[in-house]
Amino acid sequence: MSKYLKWAIFLFILVLIYFFYPKERFSKYESLIYGIEVSYPKDWSIEEISQSEPEKVLRFSSSKGELVINIENLSPPLKLNEYTRLIIRQRTKFPNNIKIETERTNLAGHSAFRANYDFYDNNKKTNIWSSQIWSVKDNFAYMLTYRQYFNIGLSFDKDEYRRFLNRSSKITKSFNIT
Repeated sequence: MSKYLKWAIFLFILVLIYFFYPKERFSKYESLIYGIEVSYPKDWSIEEISQSEPEKVLRFSSSKGELVINIENLSPPLKLNEYTRLIIRQRTKFPNNIKIETERTNLAGHSAFRANYDFYDNNKKTNIWSSQIWSVKDNFAYMLTYRQYFNIGLSFDKDEYRRFLNRSSKITKSFNIT
């Protein structure tokens, strides 16, 4: 077989994979009320939990996890570092936290912090991996919280976990404060 034919077959296979490999489809959520835009997987549902001040809450959920967006009017106004200390102080009060890791990052083009938690939820009888990322803009705190559930006694599916992390990353990158 000639090397040109091998390359043609190779390219043909790549094209087939590109067009027929299932791609995750995303929808866009835009809200003038909340002043945000975010893309989320089409198979997730949306629920407005609260529209009252000082906090507005949206939940995007699937059977394996959820994204909760909190938008809080900071009164009195706080800077990102002050708000971060407040959040970490609140989280360390939870008795079931196994570990908390924090790092600086960006959210919607603004300085932000991320905290990752692993803990056991007594009410749901399940292990939960959670990641929160938050930023402060114009006296509002924007927090995205991801949670993925792992049932006790079932084997941990690393591929499913990676897919969830990939989805979370895509959602975070798409998040915009308008």
